[in-house]
Amino acid sequence: MSQHGFGQMPSPFGGSTFPGFGGFSSSFHQPMHPVFSRQRSSSFEDMSSFTRKKNQDPPIEKDLMVSLEELLTGTTKKLKIIKRVLNPDRMTTHAEEKILSIDVRKGWKAGTKITFPEEGDQKPHTVPADIIFTIRDKPHVYFKRDHENNILYNAQISLRDALTGFGSSVAVPTLDERTINIPIDTIIKPGTKRRIKGEGLPLPKMRNQRADLLVDFEVVFPAKLSASNVDLLKNALPE
Repeated sequence: MSQHGFGQMPSPFGGSTFPGFGGFSSSFHQPMHPVFSRQRSSSFEDMSSFTRKKNQDPPIEKDLMVSLEELLTGTTKKLKIIKRVLNPDRMTTHAEEKILSIDVRKGWKAGTKITFPEEGDQKPHTVPADIIFTIRDKPHVYFKRDHENNILYNAQISLRDALTGFGSSVAVPTLDERTINIPIDTIIKPGTKRRIKGEGLPLPKMRNQRADLLVDFEVVFPAKLSASNVDLLKNALPE
């Protein structure tokens, strides 16, 4: 789609404009617009190469950032584009707004592609470009996910608690804003991991099942110790 085909137009849906991709804006669960386009999606793993039609403009590709919370529940994103459309004389064009609606399904993996066929600018004797969005994970303050839709969480624990915290617990947040307390029943070594079943993202190919929450313990060592504490540790710790 040519630069001329996009304009920095305010979205009637109150969405935020994509930087560097003029004319696109996004919003959530908004009322239906009179002009919509159907989406076509495919997983990154199963994606075959796109074959363009003869004289078709190259595809327009853009990342679509989606939060882990949205992937937990599913969501709808609506994107406004402004493109050039042929007039009845099939030679001249005019600008036209259109809303592209994307139903983001639970647990969609990063790399999933959504294609809107021939939604680019119209030109004489040319097939319009396809518009392709690729799902990307929006950075999260606490979590990441792996390729199996497990949620990864880094839990910090002091050296003292790692060695002597028997009977206490570590509070671990979840994507749906709950807290799970993991009991400490052994010495926590650097790199210790715990798995909490069913607290990851949904598994798209396994209905009503979710992946796991993987907790990676990071033992925080003190920056320094007094001489007296060093002596105490030498006497308390085995060689």
